[in-house]
Amino acid sequence: MPKRWRPPPTAPPKARMDCTLQEHLANIKDQEKPKNSALAEWEKANADPDDQEGPVLSSAQKGAPAGPLPPKEKKKKKEKKKE
Repeated sequence: MPKRWRPPPTAPPKARMDCTLQEHLANIKDQEKPKNSALAEWEKANADPDDQEGPVLSSAQKGAPAGPLPPKEKKKKKEKKKE
């Protein structure tokens, strides 16, 4: 007679955190500050004071788009059928 199937052993419990949720969120925010402050400084340096709406564009994006302009499409004239 075959052996009876038994489920695998359960995973060991995860270690508990050594701080509360509020402390953990405060630590994460402290770690993100240098990234956000660097971005804020870049936005202040590159922001256009006249354009308050829309994203902040770099100097390369503010200029003309790269490459040749697309060709203009010509409109086709419709001919009337004569009977």
